[in-house]
Amino acid sequence: DKFSVIATVRSKGSAGKLTSAGLSESSLVEFDLAAAAAEASGSTAAAAGLAAALQGADALVIATSGVPQIKYLSLIPVMLAKITGKEGVRPEFSWKQGQHPEQIDWLGQKVQVDAARAAGVKQVVLISSMGGTDPDHPLNKLGD
Repeated sequence: DKFSVIATVRSKGSAGKLTSAGLSESSLVEFDLAAAAAEASGSTAAAAGLAAALQGADALVIATSGVPQIKYLSLIPVMLAKITGKEGVRPEFSWKQGQHPEQIDWLGQKVQVDAARAAGVKQVVLISSMGGTDPDHPLNKLGD
């Protein structure tokens, strides 16, 4: 093997998905990104735990993202618009407490980069969604 993988997950459910895909439990670190981002200083126990997990790593690949939750009742106007031919009606979304894009995609990623820096990680790869630099992008208008 040329490298070994250590995966950070936000929940035991995510850990289960990775172990069922073949990653060993010893390769998983549970990391409360929302809590670390809420602190925003990177000095939380969670951030310190991530820095410790990254000790000796050559690279960190960040693929975190806030996950919108659809407001199901907002689908009614969308369906009516489809029937009547009205355009521009979109469903509405919300975010779990503490998991807005600013908290996860900005502050949470910053915590991860800071932890990588503290651990001496040589390279960070950020996998991001489109629209990150455009405040008017539709992805940045999702949720309340």
